[in-house]
Formats: sequence, structure tokens, C-alpha cells
Amino acid sequence: MTAVLYGCAGETATVEVTRVVEVEKEVKVKGDTVVETVIVEKEVKVKGDTVVETVVVEAPRAGMSDADYVASRENCTTENPCHPKILTDFVPSSFSEAPMLTDLVDAGKLPPVEQRIPAKPLVIQPADQVGPYGGIWNLAHGGAGDRAVPARNWQDRSLAWATDYSSVVPKIFDEWGANADYTVWEFHIREGIRWSDGDPMTTADYMFWYEHIAGNTEVVKSLPFWMNWGGEVAKFEAVDDYNLRVTFAESFPIFAEFIASSTVGGPTPNGRKGLGMYAPSHYLEQFHAEFVGVEEANKLAEEAGFEGWAKYILNRNDAPLNPELPVMTPWLNITTIADSQWILERNPYYFATDQEGNQLPYLDRVVLTMTEDNNVLNLNAIAGQYDLQYRHTKFANYPVFQENASKGNYRIQLFRAPGRHQTTIYFNMDWSGDPEIAAYTVDSVDFRKALSMAIDREQINEVYYLGVGQEGSYCAQGSTVWYDDSKWDDEFGVLRVDEANKILDGLGLSEKDSSGYRLLPSGERLTLELVAPTNYHIDHSEFGEMISQMWKENVGIDLQVQPVSKSLLGEIEAGNEHMGEINVTGPFFPVLENRLLPSTRWGPLAKQWADDPTASEYGGPEWIVDMVGDYYNALGKGPAERVDDVQAGVNKLCDNVPYIGTVTGAAERVGIVKNYVRNLPYPLPFSVFGGTPGNAFIETLSLATQER
Repeated sequence: MTAVLYGCAGETATVEVTRVVEVEKEVKVKGDTVVETVIVEKEVKVKGDTVVETVVVEAPRAGMSDADYVASRENCTTENPCHPKILTDFVPSSFSEAPMLTDLVDAGKLPPVEQRIPAKPLVIQPADQVGPYGGIWNLAHGGAGDRAVPARNWQDRSLAWATDYSSVVPKIFDEWGANADYTVWEFHIREGIRWSDGDPMTTADYMFWYEHIAGNTEVVKSLPFWMNWGGEVAKFEAVDDYNLRVTFAESFPIFAEFIASSTVGGPTPNGRKGLGMYAPSHYLEQFHAEFVGVEEANKLAEEAGFEGWAKYILNRNDAPLNPELPVMTPWLNITTIADSQWILERNPYYFATDQEGNQLPYLDRVVLTMTEDNNVLNLNAIAGQYDLQYRHTKFANYPVFQENASKGNYRIQLFRAPGRHQTTIYFNMDWSGDPEIAAYTVDSVDFRKALSMAIDREQINEVYYLGVGQEGSYCAQGSTVWYDDSKWDDEFGVLRVDEANKILDGLGLSEKDSSGYRLLPSGERLTLELVAPTNYHIDHSEFGEMISQMWKENVGIDLQVQPVSKSLLGEIEAGNEHMGEINVTGPFFPVLENRLLPSTRWGPLAKQWADDPTASEYGGPEWIVDMVGDYYNALGKGPAERVDDVQAGVNKLCDNVPYIGTVTGAAERVGIVKNYVRNLPYPLPFSVFGGTPGNAFIETLSLATQER
């Protein structure tokens, strides 16, 4: 089967399909460093002719000192990145495993490694070196609601993105393709691939999800938009145990990209919602009414404290909360995300190896300590208590991290994401809690522009980003390939107090009370109320207080900020209760991260409608309807053809200012990385759709020493 791949440069690119046909290895010694030369020959089609390109890669092996290794990272650049490589169509001549698994094999408790991995495993050449095996990855997470950790760290998507997002690469599917009009897609599952409990993983697990999870309205109330592409439910067919066919009513050329992205994702982040494209049928059937009967299924649910079998089966399909659930991730759950220590241990049936045939992952365990106080987490990171910590580290602490790096035996690696604002003000376009206020926050784009003009972005940049960020509107010129015009920055992305006051006066808000705050036409004070989630790497409530002071002094607007937990914020958003909120925005990849679809932060009702526009109508702002139309038009076209539709949608989003950006371009994450950590790609591009650090293929992470 010929793989049909699409790339992402900006978001569109043409990608060559290559085939690895031979790998030879030569080991030579340079001082104390052992360097492996890997010779890879691959076929490359050039204008109808086929040539053979030879790529020679030198990678340091175990034995390099930490100091020498850190120094060697200076050779890793954007032009010459140190990234892992997926070696397609190459199978090592022999296989080996971690010592802890060899002990189990010798004891008769586990089959030999050759019987645990597929005939054609996923072969990953690590970014730096082969191995070594062993060790524990210590890090922290923010609590049971910190679901981005399992969503991004240990991905179980059927396809994946290359580290640099240049192409879609194999994962569970080793081959895939589509017909000429992209209405029929076919996928081949690695033959012999297994769940973490050793049970075979086949098309039956995709069909079980399609027919009995997504296809059961008691379990999944509303299908994701991609399942209803073309106005009809997509058809899944099991051709045989390893070949899956998916048919759409209309052309869907972006489907493979979506499978590799968070749009479709896998069951670890999405199983609790009944999504993820596949599920372990052999385990979940025991809780499903269609297999054990409604009475028995409800009895099991009641005994477990759940109201009805449908809610219970979603709980059983939530890997971070159910260690019994078989998984396809590099590590399997021993405890849960709700425990004080969330412990994961290597999956003995994981389907990937390195180029020498060593079954991955290299690390034995992952231990995440629940640390709900973000300040405590940062103090621990400064002290060097984590092996690799990238979530919730504050960029404002960067100087302190640098000062303590040597003492804590760590290095700092910055992750950047195009177009992402970490301090953003959202206005809910569906809010109607006070019609008199909503007439401004929802109905008046000029009101939102005036508030944007009343923000001192230079002060924000200095306080939160050490002055290294790019100040501007949400659509700051040049921050992504889609923002190629300065008009949004020029109009409302700079501090212009006089102009802001003139606009607000002209909107009927010229009267003020004795405290200098503007009054509504009714005579009541105009008070804006924004919720701000706590326990982020940036203190959103603190940021909100800074904005409150700016708006008070510059334009006489009263802003009240309410700090809320992440879990409570989710409830508030779902109930459409918020006038607005202060939060981060995602990296701006408008198609692959659905940035032209409303989110619960700024349009909960719009999001519900936009997830399947064919099912109902939306009565909110017309520009949202038009923007969503541009998005769906783009999805039906190839990478080059979709550009105009995407740009039209981007322009509508930027013109209507549902949220106000402040500073972009600063580091998205401050990675605290122990000097003995190996195989973390550098540089490591950040995205939500790619699930950073999942795009690092973290099953190849290793520790050069076990000393702590």
C-alpha cells in the first residue's frame, strides 16, 4: 500500500514518501565516547526516476559524560536538529528487552520478546543514543484535573506526527492510503501487535469502538464532527483482522492528519468521553449492556457507585483512573492520576524497538507526584527534584532556574509555540447573563477593541516575559504564517488611551460614578467579571488584577477577577455561566488544532453547534457561522487548495476580537532537564495537536546514570 501523507509547514507542505531498505552499523571509539554510524539507504522518487539516497547518522552511545553530552547539544540547531527518526519498512535482525522483563521471561511469567511484539514493530532511531535501559522518570503533575499530562506524554494515537511536524508517521497503523477522491481510506494494523495484557489488538477493537461505544447514543450523545463528515456517519469496516476501511460521504483528504492529531487522538485522553477511535473490546465487553444485558451492566455500575452502565463503562475506559484497563502506551498505569503518586511501569507488550532491536521504552517507570500548589512545584524544580519537568514551570522564574542549574545538575530547554498567548482575555460570545452588559461584551466589537487599546503590553512583557515577547494583538503580525498583516496590531494591538476613551464615550458609556467607573445607560456601574483558572505556570488571577488596574486608570472600566480551580472552570464553561475568562490560547495551527472552531472559553453554545453544524442551527453572531463554514470548506480540500478558506476564517476571527491577546513569542514551556537525561529532541517544537512532548517519542528517553 502506498502511504498518502501530508505535512505541515505553516500548516501545508508536500511530503516525500520514503522507504528504508537497509541499515548497517559500524562502531568506533573517540576517547571515552563510543559513536555509532548508522547507514540508511532509502529509495527517493525524483520526477519519475528512482535514486538511492544514503544518510549517515552519528549518535553518541552510553558512556559519554554528562558534561560532554550537554556540550554536544550545542550542535543541535533548527537547521540541524537532534530528532528521533522513524525507520519504516526496517525490521531488526534480532530483539532484546529490559532486564526487568528478562527476569519475568526466565521465571516463566512472560513470553519471550519475539512473541510480544509485532512482526513488523515500530522502529525508532533515538535522537541521541541507544539506551541504556532502566531508571525512573520523576516529575510532577497538577492533580487529577491535569489531563494534559496523559494526553500528551504517553500517546496512543493510531498515527503520529514527526517531531518537527513535517509529516505524518506510522504508529499502530504501519500503512495507510486513500482512493483518488479521498472518500475511502484504508489502514493496516501492525500484524501481531498486542494490548498491554497480551491480548491481540485487531480491527475488532476499532469496530467495537465504532459500533458499541461511539455508535451507542447512551454512551456517546453526540459524535465528533469528523465522524459526520459530509452529513452522514462515517462507515467503518473490518476487511480482515488487520485491515480497516473507513468511508466518508464526501472527500476528506485531511483524515490521516486528524488521526495523528488531538482531533481524533487515542483512548488514553479520550476514552472517558467515549472517543479515541478504538477500545479494548475484550476488556470492556464485560461492562457493556449489549454483551451482558442491561440488568447485569447496571448492577455492576451500581455496585461501583455509578448511575447507569453507560457512565460506568466510560469510567472503565479511562486509563488514568483505571489501572485495569489494557493500554497501547509505552507505560501502563499502576496507580491513578488521583493518587498522591501516579506510578506507571513499562508495558511488556509495547510494539516499538530502536534500530538495534531493543524493545522500548528504555525507562522502567514513570512517577508523577501530585503537586497542586504551583509555587511548590516551581521550588522543587529549582532545587532539581525532577528529571524532566516542563508543565507548570513559570517563565518568570527563568533567571532563578539559570542561577540554580549547576547546583541542581540540570539544563534548561525552552519550548516555543507559534502564535500562542499565555495571558489572554476571552469574552464569551454566547453569554446572556445580563443583556445590558452583553450588548457590549458580545454585540460590540468596538467595545472589545477599546479594551484592547487600554492595555499596556510593554508592562506585561517586562513583568511576565522578561521583555523577550512580542507585544501586539492576538493576531500579532508574523507570529504565525497566517498573520501576515499589521492591521490588527496597528488598530487595536497598541496602547492608545485617548482613542479607547473616545470609542467608549461614543458607545453610550460616557457617564461615570464618583469612583471614576463608567456607568451603563441604566445608571448601574458597568462591571466586567472574568474567571481565571488557578495552578497554571502563569498566575492568571494576578495577571487579571494587573489588567483591572490598567482598565480602571486608563478607561474607567471595573474588572472583577474570580480565581477558580480547573475542574470548576470546566463546569462553569459547560454551563455557559461565564461572561469571560483569562486563560492561555493554543498555538495557532488553525486547521489541525481547530482554531477556527469556537471553544468553551469563548462560545460554549457555538462549540456545541459547530461540532456538528448539520444537526442544529446556531443563533449567535453571524461571523462565527461564516468562520465555521470557512473551516469546514478547508477540510474538504488538499493542503494547497485549502489555504484561501483558512485565511478567510482567520481574518474573521482576527477582525471580530472574541479574545484579546497581549504578548506572544515567549517560551511556551521552560523545560527543566537533568543533565543525565538522554534522547530529548532539540529543538522540540511545541503544539497541542501534536501533543508535545509526545512528538519527542518519549519512549526513547533514557538516563545515563541511575544516581540521584
